[in-house]
Amino acid sequence: MDFSKIDTYIFDLDSTLWFWDKLIPGAKSVLKKLRWLNKDMFFVTNNTIESRRGIADRLRKFGIKVNVEEVINAGIVIGHYIKENNGTALALNIGTEIDLRDAGVKVKDKPPVDFVVVTEDWDFDYEQLTLAVDAVDKGGKLLTSIMGRKWQVGKKMIPGVGCWVKAVEFAANAKAKCLGKPSAYMRKVVKRMLKDPKKSVFVGDEIETDIEFGKKMGCKTILVKTGRGNDKGKVKPDLVLNSVKDMLRYL
Repeated sequence: MDFSKIDTYIFDLDSTLWFWDKLIPGAKSVLKKLRWLNKDMFFVTNNTIESRRGIADRLRKFGIKVNVEEVINAGIVIGHYIKENNGTALALNIGTEIDLRDAGVKVKDKPPVDFVVVTEDWDFDYEQLTLAVDAVDKGGKLLTSIMGRKWQVGKKMIPGVGCWVKAVEFAANAKAKCLGKPSAYMRKVVKRMLKDPKKSVFVGDEIETDIEFGKKMGCKTILVKTGRGNDKGKVKPDLVLNSVKDMLRYL
């Protein structure tokens, strides 16, 4: 892969640049070098613990220069989808609620609504489950980011959003539509922000949600081995590195 021909760098976040509460060693240096080289950058994540604005703030607290518009999380993508479908929504997560409102969606606190959005929420409880099921039973279509089982926070693997989405699916006898990576809708949202996909590279730690996502947009891809994924799969990355910090030798 010829890095001299790349003008846009797209990064996954979880297990690629950070483990949520700390940066992966070398990540800050890579991003600083890319800013110095005047490269375009985007941060594309399924993370919905915080809103897009919250994620941008977290990156800044780590000393990374970033604009909110450079962050594309599953919450804002879900917001665009609901807005395009002229729908109202119930959101169980305050971060996602902020994303939906930022996208221009009318958010309600009780049914009936057109869409019921269940995303990552560490405070998910029986009351929220009951509210979500009631909203689906009254006609709301169930949306989420991804059916993830676990993700890494610090040194621990913790339950992912799929755990509570499954609870809502089971109780409401419904199926959630996933709009995070690697969905076609999220690809559409990200791709329209790129100058030229052929001059862009997607950097991530999982074959299915990152490398395949980047390939389908027409981008070059880099797989880093700091996550739970591996380099075994139908889709092959253009480059495999132990960590994002190894990009420095190519820049």
